[in-house]
Amino acid sequence: MVDDPVVVQDHHAGRSEEGEVLTRRPDGYTLARGWMRTFNLFVGFFLLLTETALAFRLAFKLGGANTNNGFVNFIYDVSNPFISPFKGIANHSTSGSTIFEPETVIAMAVWAVAAIILVVLVNIVTSAPAPAEHSTVSRERYTHVDRQS
Repeated sequence: MVDDPVVVQDHHAGRSEEGEVLTRRPDGYTLARGWMRTFNLFVGFFLLLTETALAFRLAFKLGGANTNNGFVNFIYDVSNPFISPFKGIANHSTSGSTIFEPETVIAMAVWAVAAIILVVLVNIVTSAPAPAEHSTVSRERYTHVDRQS
């Protein structure tokens, strides 16, 4: 966070002043925490997309959705890489045209737990006590000349 410089001005014509500008710059700890929060947001966003695709897949399979439909086929294609490691864990239950895929439910649980573990690990790594609060002061000379006529 950089504060706007504070400049003292005297509005008498032709008068110039010298002064100091106080600037505050974030330290390394603050920057690292900001990057880790951003990383955690990306992990959460990716988890949201994954869980949404898997939930649609589960609903489409349970509802016996038409696989010739473009959106249904898109969801199946997008979600397939996320359930492929879990295929064959359990048998499918079929009732008419509906299919219950237990690997979809297992994949939803495993990916959610993996994302939570990743976020918690990042928070543990970056949760060291903050260093003592300090401000960086830079003293810069400036000259202000009021050019009012």
